Amino acid sequence: MCLAGKIVGAQEALDWGLVSEVVEKERLQERAGELARDLVASAEVIGPTKKLLSPGEPVTYERHLENELESIAAMASSAGTQAKIARFAERTPA
Repeated sequence: MCLAGKIVGAQEALDWGLVSEVVEKERLQERAGELARDLVASAEVIGPTKKLLSPGEPVTYERHLENELESIAAMASSAGTQAKIARFAERTPA
Protein backbone atom coordinates (compact mmCIF):
# COMPACT_ATOMS: atom_id res chain seq x y z
CA MET A 1 0.00 0.00 0.00
CA CYS A 2 3.05 2.23 0.28
CA LEU A 3 3.23 2.66 -3.48
CA ALA A 4 -0.49 3.34 -3.84
CA GLY A 5 -0.46 5.84 -1.00
CA LYS A 6 -3.46 4.15 0.59
CA ILE A 7 -3.85 3.99 4.35
CA VAL A 8 -4.95 0.56 5.49
CA GLY A 9 -7.04 0.37 8.63
CA ALA A 10 -6.48 -2.18 11.37
CA GLN A 11 -9.47 -4.35 10.49
CA GLU A 12 -8.61 -4.30 6.79
CA ALA A 13 -5.01 -5.29 7.57
CA LEU A 14 -6.34 -8.17 9.68
CA ASP A 15 -8.73 -9.26 6.93
CA TRP A 16 -5.88 -9.25 4.39
CA GLY A 17 -3.59 -11.23 6.67
CA LEU A 18 -1.08 -8.39 7.03
CA VAL A 19 -1.36 -8.55 10.84
CA SER A 20 -2.23 -11.44 13.12
CA GLU A 21 -4.36 -9.55 15.63
CA VAL A 22 -5.88 -6.18 16.40
CA VAL A 23 -6.17 -4.79 19.92
CA GLU A 24 -7.85 -1.74 21.36
CA LYS A 25 -5.60 1.31 21.71
CA GLU A 26 -5.90 1.13 25.50
CA ARG A 27 -4.51 -2.44 25.52
CA LEU A 28 -1.73 -1.87 22.99
CA GLN A 29 1.13 -1.40 25.49
CA GLU A 30 -0.03 -4.34 27.61
CA ARG A 31 -0.35 -6.65 24.59
CA ALA A 32 3.04 -5.59 23.24
CA GLY A 33 4.54 -6.53 26.62
CA GLU A 34 2.85 -9.92 26.50
CA LEU A 35 4.22 -10.59 23.03
CA ALA A 36 7.70 -9.49 24.11
CA ARG A 37 7.58 -11.89 27.08
CA ASP A 38 6.46 -14.71 24.78
CA LEU A 39 9.38 -14.03 22.44
CA VAL A 40 11.88 -13.96 25.29
CA ALA A 41 10.47 -17.22 26.64
CA SER A 42 10.95 -18.87 23.25
CA ALA A 43 14.31 -17.28 22.42
CA GLU A 44 16.10 -20.62 22.02
CA VAL A 45 13.86 -21.62 19.12
CA ILE A 46 13.85 -18.31 17.26
CA GLY A 47 17.29 -18.76 15.68
CA PRO A 48 16.71 -22.28 14.37
CA THR A 49 13.26 -21.31 13.11
CA LYS A 50 14.64 -18.30 11.22
CA LYS A 51 17.31 -20.54 9.70
CA LEU A 52 14.64 -22.98 8.49
CA LEU A 53 12.50 -20.20 7.04
CA SER A 54 15.41 -18.50 5.29
CA PRO A 55 18.15 -21.05 4.62
CA GLY A 56 20.24 -18.64 2.53
CA GLU A 57 20.19 -20.92 -0.48
CA PRO A 58 17.45 -22.82 -2.29
CA VAL A 59 16.83 -26.29 -0.87
CA THR A 60 14.64 -29.13 -2.05
CA TYR A 61 11.54 -30.07 -0.12
CA GLU A 62 13.25 -33.26 1.03
CA ARG A 63 16.33 -31.35 2.24
CA HIS A 64 14.09 -28.88 4.08
CA LEU A 65 12.40 -31.77 5.88
CA GLU A 66 15.81 -33.19 6.81
CA ASN A 67 16.90 -29.77 8.10
CA GLU A 68 13.69 -29.50 10.11
CA LEU A 69 14.17 -32.96 11.61
CA GLU A 70 17.76 -32.14 12.57
CA SER A 71 16.66 -28.86 14.12
CA ILE A 72 13.88 -30.51 16.14
CA ALA A 73 16.24 -33.25 17.34
CA ALA A 74 18.84 -30.69 18.41
CA MET A 75 16.30 -28.57 20.27
CA ALA A 76 14.64 -31.59 21.90
CA SER A 77 17.94 -32.81 23.28
CA SER A 78 19.03 -29.43 24.68
CA ALA A 79 19.26 -29.03 28.45
CA GLY A 80 16.75 -26.17 28.36
CA THR A 81 14.15 -28.22 26.54
CA GLN A 82 14.69 -31.22 28.80
CA ALA A 83 14.16 -28.99 31.86
CA LYS A 84 10.94 -27.58 30.37
CA ILE A 85 9.66 -31.09 29.64
CA ALA A 86 10.44 -32.16 33.21
CA ARG A 87 8.61 -29.12 34.64
CA PHE A 88 5.63 -29.82 32.40
CA ALA A 89 5.56 -33.50 33.43
CA GLU A 90 5.58 -32.51 37.11
CA ARG A 91 2.46 -30.35 36.62
CA THR A 92 0.56 -32.85 34.51
CA PRO A 93 -1.66 -35.33 36.37
CA ALA A 94 -1.00 -38.96 35.51
